[in-house]
Amino acid sequence: MTSLPGNEGGNENVFLEVLNHEFPNVIKFTIEKEVEEKVLFLDILIIRSQEGIKTTVYRKPTHSDKYVEYTSHHPRHIMTGILRGVVDRALAICDPEYLEEELVHLQRTFEKNGYPIHIINSTIQRKLEGSTRTKSPAPGLRLVLPYYAGQGEKIKRL
Repeated sequence: MTSLPGNEGGNENVFLEVLNHEFPNVIKFTIEKEVEEKVLFLDILIIRSQEGIKTTVYRKPTHSDKYVEYTSHHPRHIMTGILRGVVDRALAICDPEYLEEELVHLQRTFEKNGYPIHIINSTIQRKLEGSTRTKSPAPGLRLVLPYYAGQGEKIKRL
């Protein structure tokens, strides 16, 4: 991502042409222009304000808020992992003034997807408490193996 502040003269198209000429078969660069002091980048809404740059989670208007239903036939750790993942994303992306709104949105969304409210709330609370602590790397060696039905469960018990 590159920002060209105060560039009202149209030189951004020259810059874009140079970039696309340098890497014609590798990547295609595009331009996102700021609208009402906001610009989108992937799943982040970047907001320019008097205080500086602020960020929050962005969802396309077509986003359905559908996640794996809690009653579906998946292991429970997958269900809670999905919830933990979106809460982690909110904590990583949202500025403090937007965080509560995002967490309320996630709470409503996962409730509509059949998740018990106590699981939603406890997951959010644990993540909030964990985000204030300093994180140290987990000690030891980690081995990552592909999952094979029936075998993965046996290996996990080792």
